[in-house]
Amino acid sequence: QGRIPGVRITSSGEPGGTGISVNIRGLSTINDNRPLYVIDGVPTKNSDRLNSLNPRDIESIQVLKDAASASVYGSRANNGVVIVTTKEGEKGQGLKVTFDAYAGMQQLKNRIDVLNAYEWGEVYWEAKRNAGEVPTHPQYGNWDEPIMPSYIDENRNILAANTDWIDVCFDPALMQSYNLGVSNGSEKGQVYFRTSHLNQEGIMNYTGFQRITARLNSSYDALGFLNIGENLTISYKDQVTHNDPGFTHQILWQHPLIPIHTEDGDWAGPTDGLGDKRNPLHVLYNNRNNNRRRWRVFGNVFAEAEIIEGLTVKTNAGVDYSNYFYKNFEPRWEEGTRSVDINYLTTDYNQEYNLTWSNTLNYVYKDDVHSINAVAGTEAIRMKTQGLYGRNSQFLVEDESYRYLDAGTGEQTTGGWGVESTLFSLFGKVDYSYKNRYLGSVTLRRDGSSRLGSENRTGFFPAFSVGWRISEEPFMQGVDVLSNLKIRAGYGETGNQSIPEEAAYTVYRPDVEYANYDLGGENSSVYSGYIKSRNGNPSLLWETAKQTNIGLDVGLMNNRIQVNADYFIKTTEGMLTDPPMMSVEGEGLAPWINAGEMENKGIEASVRYNNPRSKALNYTIGLNFSRIRNEVIS
Repeated sequence: QGRIPGVRITSSGEPGGTGISVNIRGLSTINDNRPLYVIDGVPTKNSDRLNSLNPRDIESIQVLKDAASASVYGSRANNGVVIVTTKEGEKGQGLKVTFDAYAGMQQLKNRIDVLNAYEWGEVYWEAKRNAGEVPTHPQYGNWDEPIMPSYIDENRNILAANTDWIDVCFDPALMQSYNLGVSNGSEKGQVYFRTSHLNQEGIMNYTGFQRITARLNSSYDALGFLNIGENLTISYKDQVTHNDPGFTHQILWQHPLIPIHTEDGDWAGPTDGLGDKRNPLHVLYNNRNNNRRRWRVFGNVFAEAEIIEGLTVKTNAGVDYSNYFYKNFEPRWEEGTRSVDINYLTTDYNQEYNLTWSNTLNYVYKDDVHSINAVAGTEAIRMKTQGLYGRNSQFLVEDESYRYLDAGTGEQTTGGWGVESTLFSLFGKVDYSYKNRYLGSVTLRRDGSSRLGSENRTGFFPAFSVGWRISEEPFMQGVDVLSNLKIRAGYGETGNQSIPEEAAYTVYRPDVEYANYDLGGENSSVYSGYIKSRNGNPSLLWETAKQTNIGLDVGLMNNRIQVNADYFIKTTEGMLTDPPMMSVEGEGLAPWINAGEMENKGIEASVRYNNPRSKALNYTIGLNFSRIRNEVIS
């Protein structure tokens, strides 16, 4: 955050760093604005995959913002690309064992000051007088000024309080991490292994996050020309958060006259004149065992062989598998004058896997004048997600060990779902350099997606860029202070296919309420029929973004000072959207369509000073600026 111009990172603040959103160069579509993440060659659109990584395993992060550089990644690179490379063992380093740990505290920042119990009464009185009414309140009385009550209930069991619900629900939270790493390297192969445990308490009481990860990266030079290896991460996450995104507002709005507990030790709640919001600490306490658990396997295996000098072939198979289980139990409760005497349990199980298989042929040639790097390849991706869910109520025993669907005595409901899609791509890219002075690059990519109808399933996305490294010209050789001076320009097109898997097809579903038939004609039983739930559109086109980028790079004092500036303009055509539909048009939701055009343009600039004092100490000072404007043209 703040190190790369045009890149904005936001977080929900939940324990574990979940809910991260990355935006590159503003909003360029009314649809999906997430960038593509490529982790060790495995692509994904889900930022949660980054959360499954241990930050200490990351070797480098590169952000591709312009279409000319991102277009080789095709249809899912419409909003930029974040390339993550993880660490490997080093050749010839020998056995190396590392261990590190840290602990820290987190606390609520920018705390909001709220009214105390008496100030609430003063506001009531002021509001009544402003309305021309005589001040009166069930708790504060009907005097000239509000009077604090001794009790807030008729049974005199709930003492009036002056509760600061922010202090009650938020506390400083401990965060601790432990990391153990082992690496080894020889001339024939390298291996890197690290395992870690992160335990982060939430600043909101009874919330928290735990993550256990294990990572293995290895490669081996076999037969003198063949290199094989893998990059694999296995992670387990256990998280407790609150489901309601507006729960923080309930904490702010809860009346301070209400105490945490009654005199009998039960949970207190609102009474006459104090609203209807629940005791927020009681809500958090009841939610403490509603965990979200996820196992994930993410990584790839690869084999790379040099056929002849300069020509290599590589095959790479990637997997992104996860299973997710969530159990939410809502017990019976009573608070003040409010109560609910029916409890219920919901469970949710999802399984997701994405398989990627890419094959590339890469040719590299370099002499004193010319440099060529050409690559051609194919990529096949299969994505499948399926889930099961269930709900039951009226549990006689609320103990944790009885919180299973079959233990409820109410009406049990279950269901399931699944979606699947595929993507196949052909691509090629050629980079050329003449005397390291004149640079050029051309990229061609063809994508075919099962999410689009058969009429327009494939899309073609070209890109090119040119550059002139002026600092390499003979007339610049005497300017020692200037280490690098380059101007560059590029144009590229990228696609977007972020729509539901069935968007091109008309979908029907069974419905016994609105589509039932008495086939026997005896008015004694009915059979479920089918209704249309979504209108399809087989004519859907690829959403296409066309981007032009012009840039300047300057390096001074052996590149200790680096200055970069960019101007870009990006136009997104045929944006994919599902418009609203009036009920009079009939059953089924409106079909997805291509509609509208958005223009996104801006300037970016950065200045960085690097001062490597020694191997043990170095520092970097950076400043960046960006101004981006988004406009819906049609």
